[in-house]
Amino acid sequence: MAVVTILTNALRDSLTSPVFAVPGGGPRHIQLRMTSPTYGADPALSFALQVDQSLDGGAHWEHWFGVTSQGGSAGQVFRGVVSDGLADVTASFDGAARQIRAVITVNTPFVWGLTGEVLAT
Repeated sequence: MAVVTILTNALRDSLTSPVFAVPGGGPRHIQLRMTSPTYGADPALSFALQVDQSLDGGAHWEHWFGVTSQGGSAGQVFRGVVSDGLADVTASFDGAARQIRAVITVNTPFVWGLTGEVLAT
């Protein structure tokens, strides 16, 4: 599945994202990735991402996974790769179709967005 823009870059505060439909299939991974022109360079910014999932079309939601991140790490080397400093998270799932939404908490409004991708393996 191609990268899907869940939220385009804009000046934003904390929020709950629109729903992202994850199609069924075999066990795979999903990756959510922050986009931002400033976050990686600004250590004063922070970002917490909690992902909720629904297996019944949005009637009920449950916490699935989450991550927290501090800005300003662009240019640092992690596992031999130069980081862009943007928050991202990859999680495996059993292949059951689901809907997900991200509950994002930021310490102050800044320009950011969010993408999602279901990875082939």
